[in-house]
Amino acid sequence: MSYIYIIIALLASGGYVAYSSYKISSLKSENESLSQAVQVSLRANKELEIALDESEIEHKRNLEFLAKAKDKNEKERVYVERVKYKIISDKNSTCRRAINDVFSRLQQQTRDSKP
Repeated sequence: MSYIYIIIALLASGGYVAYSSYKISSLKSENESLSQAVQVSLRANKELEIALDESEIEHKRNLEFLAKAKDKNEKERVYVERVKYKIISDKNSTCRRAINDVFSRLQQQTRDSKP
């Protein structure tokens, strides 16, 4: 009679070992797929960091360009105000004089833009 209990215990332990082995292999395969997913996400993260750095550099360049454009526009505004003030303050001023002032400014801009 004790042989029957031993056989039942051996069958139960064999079934438990087989089930444990199956679970371990399924967990290993799941671990491998998760590891691959982590590697893919790490690569994507590095690529995003590179793209973000490039965007930041481009943003800084654009800010510098806007600052230069603002300075240039401010110079032009000051010049136009000066010409306008000259025309208003000088009662004997003519359109010809205003045109000459604008023309001289254009010549100055041309000289400034040449290296």
